[in-house]
Amino acid sequence: MKKSSYIAAVLMLIIVSIVGCEPDTVCHINLQCSAYVEAVRKTYDFNGTERIALNWDSARVKGIGSDSVLVWDKQTDAIYLPMRADSGVTAYEIMWHEMTDTLVMFSTYRLEFISMACGCMVPHTLDSFHYTTHFIDSLLILERDITNNKNVSHMQVYLHPEDESAEEDE
Repeated sequence: MKKSSYIAAVLMLIIVSIVGCEPDTVCHINLQCSAYVEAVRKTYDFNGTERIALNWDSARVKGIGSDSVLVWDKQTDAIYLPMRADSGVTAYEIMWHEMTDTLVMFSTYRLEFISMACGCMVPHTLDSFHYTTHFIDSLLILERDITNNKNVSHMQVYLHPEDESAEEDE
């Protein structure tokens, strides 16, 4: 009786361990680390009160050194800029209303092992940046650590204020 109970317990343990394990070939994690960049335009109403509007309308984004366009004529309040997995320098060309600016981000990156199925994620820590100023007025870093979390705003790009005097003349 003890021998059959022992055999049954061992068989049950083997079955549970086989059924309970997830195969090591399935990865359900998004490994892409992207900087979440918001566009901000400061405007002032007739009382001089500052208003902040978030908008990228008709924006196009292209990685420098790549011929693929990431965003094409999209109207959104933010864009995701994937960080390079093989370099600490990531550069983008942002086209907006027939003007083009370049944003270059310098970061420290590391390999972070996730699992055999998923491999490694490459989180970045933003060190510094450079940009041209055709339509970009300034840039503010909100969060330096860039991971695969899509709920974190990393940067705000402040656009040049609209020329309100031209609107008043019309």
